[in-house]
Amino acid sequence: MVAAAVRACGRLDVVLNNAGVGTMVVGGTVETITLEHWDLAQDVTAICPGTIRTRLTADIVERVERSAKEGRGIPLGRVGEPEDIARCALFLASDDAAFVSGAHLVADGGAMAVATLVH
Repeated sequence: MVAAAVRACGRLDVVLNNAGVGTMVVGGTVETITLEHWDLAQDVTAICPGTIRTRLTADIVERVERSAKEGRGIPLGRVGEPEDIARCALFLASDDAAFVSGAHLVADGGAMAVATLVH
């Protein structure tokens, strides 16, 4: 993989392990999954995305975005775009994050913060 990247681009500056293990994949919601599955979803220094517009979320993104625009769920009023997560990855790969280690960077438009305040 590294050799192919170097051949295609001339060099390799950043490697990102993009493993999509979320609560839906491990069989439930935050409220219903086991602690073992929660740990699986949260292990490694991580970007923790909320709802992001991808092929995997195509069946739910319209409903979530409609709720967000009505002031429910996501305070920023929209679902995330893949570029939003790419910017987080670029930050973590930059010198600006030189002292960041073992962190969970939540990129969800404020949804978790609101859910925490409500419950």
